[in-house]
Amino acid sequence: MRIFLDTEFTQLNLNDAKLISLGLVVEKSLDELYIEVSPLPTIGECSAFVRDTVLPLLGRYPGAECPQDEMRSRIIN
Repeated sequence: MRIFLDTEFTQLNLNDAKLISLGLVVEKSLDELYIEVSPLPTIGECSAFVRDTVLPLLGRYPGAECPQDEMRSRIIN
């Protein structure tokens, strides 16, 4: 089984990057999961690319928001 993963982070600097969103899709299946970490990072924590391109796309999927400490249980279930 293949699971495709897509993530967005606040920036590319590994020391300062924070997870913004996570998407998982199972190949040859209808199983998928999309999570937006809440609370979202502040604008100041985000690179210009993330501010201009990623942040405007957030909030489009009801129920996608999830506190980071609950992400594991959403992924497992």
